[in-house]
Amino acid sequence: MPATRAEVGEFRRFVAKSTPTWTEVLRRPGKRRDDPDDVFYATPAPSPSIEGYRIVWIRSSDKEVHDAMKRRRAVEDALVALRCLDEKLKGPRCRLKDEGAVADAARAAIERTGASRWVSAAVTTTTIERHKQQKRGRPGPNTLYVRTEEQRYTVTAVIADDVIRDDAYFDGCWPLVTNDTVMTEAELLAVYKRQPGVENRHHVLKGVVELVPIFLKSNERIDAFAFLGYVAVLLHAL
Repeated sequence: MPATRAEVGEFRRFVAKSTPTWTEVLRRPGKRRDDPDDVFYATPAPSPSIEGYRIVWIRSSDKEVHDAMKRRRAVEDALVALRCLDEKLKGPRCRLKDEGAVADAARAAIERTGASRWVSAAVTTTTIERHKQQKRGRPGPNTLYVRTEEQRYTVTAVIADDVIRDDAYFDGCWPLVTNDTVMTEAELLAVYKRQPGVENRHHVLKGVVELVPIFLKSNERIDAFAFLGYVAVLLHAL
């Protein structure tokens, strides 16, 4: 289920405001000898999907750690990117001459790190006054000066602590959508874990010609597809 679905947002808000009843459904040893066990928990969704299907939410302790590290790394990368941009703005040859261009550059720097959800940028404008001689030459008591104003910009990172806190409750979670109403959460997770092996087995044991007729639904379409395959092989042989 894509992260943009309304059901995902609904569950995000649900876990941020309340504590679901998680039930342990699977425990596997860690990938390395000293790693802790990867524990899987399950809880039914507060409501079915838009299509009316059952949703079971799974939470993995290993994925929970991975999601937290990924978010922290993205935030750190965004802070580094904004500091680099701020240093660039202090240089004499910076080409970002207005606040809009600076804001766009800061936004692009954050987007490249994937931290737009947790980090934003605040642009501060400072006006610096300078005075220079109106004409060249050695300054004297009658020298005229011209006052000029120069805009300098600074970029400051703004971290959305409330969003990070709410997202931490969602770490390690993903949904299983099914039309089955009988299987338990543990059985659904077991079926989900076997799915890649089943798909790979079909990929290895069956070729395209054997798989396609299943979706053609009629003998005429199967015959037509086989004839086109024959024509393709014949043309290739010529």
